[in-house]
Amino acid sequence: MRRRLRGSPFVGRIGLWFPWLCAASLVPRLSASVTFPEINVIARVFIGLAPFCALLGFLTPALIDREAGDDPARAGEAYGINLLGCAIGSLVAGMTLSVLESFPYVRVFGSIYGVGYHVIASNDPIPNLRPEELVARMPEAAVSDMREWNDSPPASFFAKMLGKEYDVDGLLIGRSRAATLAITDDRPVNEFFLMRRLARGELKAPASEGQGAPVR
Repeated sequence: MRRRLRGSPFVGRIGLWFPWLCAASLVPRLSASVTFPEINVIARVFIGLAPFCALLGFLTPALIDREAGDDPARAGEAYGINLLGCAIGSLVAGMTLSVLESFPYVRVFGSIYGVGYHVIASNDPIPNLRPEELVARMPEAAVSDMREWNDSPPASFFAKMLGKEYDVDGLLIGRSRAATLAITDDRPVNEFFLMRRLARGELKAPASEGQGAPVR
């Protein structure tokens, strides 16, 4: 539908849609409020998310098409980056929160190749060692293995990694633990889990106060 309306001057002025997108982002707070009328849980979720998702689904390809023009390669690359960012951002945040909830001491370093993270977690304080000190603590066999995969001296390898330390809370959604869903092995939170429960008729309304909700 958006492509059919592509030539419309109103649709082409993307900036006009952003105030509506901001307003739609507040609707989930309204539908989640305790003052919202008691309705079916699926209807409540739909009312809260549908306006924002619809506008976002309209604006994202509009922006990509405007920037990519008629170049299919640029458009494909932009769509790929968008999809990757949507998936990886929430996964990294969820996994980071899971580690933070399990260990009191956590440090995160960026990969020296620019892709991925090294997460170090411990029940005890993690010492802030220099690259040379880390190499001195390694067995000779480990140093030999590192040299097989990297031409740089081990101390230089560690220096690159230690130079890319991240603020752990900065990997969470909005730097907030409350806004991030931890990834666990007993309570999945993705959309496939929701669809399976809907298909089996297992989705129940939230239990009233003082009663426990059954866990399947």
